[in-house]
Amino acid sequence: MNFYEIHETEKLFVIVTEFLYGKQLLKRISNQKILEEAIIKKIIGSLLQSLVYIHSRGIMHRDLKPENIVFTSNDSSYDIKIIDFGLASLIDEEEYLYKRCGTPGFVAPEIIKLKDGQHYNELCDLFSVGVIFYILLIGKQPFKSSNYKKVLKLNKDCKVDFFRPELSGYSTEAIDLLQ
Repeated sequence: MNFYEIHETEKLFVIVTEFLYGKQLLKRISNQKILEEAIIKKIIGSLLQSLVYIHSRGIMHRDLKPENIVFTSNDSSYDIKIIDFGLASLIDEEEYLYKRCGTPGFVAPEIIKLKDGQHYNELCDLFSVGVIFYILLIGKQPFKSSNYKKVLKLNKDCKVDFFRPELSGYSTEAIDLLQ
């Protein structure tokens, strides 16, 4: 999302960004349930291109999830923008402001398992893209539970079922990429 300017008052900051007319990816998924593979391919391709750009600028997002991906318009099937860089960090940062961050179910296991003195890199964003890809294909999260701690444990253990019946209608290339 393009950032234009910021205004500061005594009580708040006002950030001016471009206005995106489309819905969040989460809302699009919940409204449509099943997306065609060609559309999923374009969404994931756009998301990966966006990551190449931000990573080339030395930034890792660290909180990619469907709520942080917005379509540029309601007519678009795949033109997206990444939003909410509140947990973003520089890739080569010596000390992260928030070491363990992200949304359970989407956060890379290396962030959950992080010990003092350890670092991770922009590959943590690719893990999140994989979770989003899984949701787009299957319509369900790979680490699902109503219990926060259970989701975090499932996410940390990272045991993903790649042989679900819902995947049988997709191409070999899509399944290979997911794995």
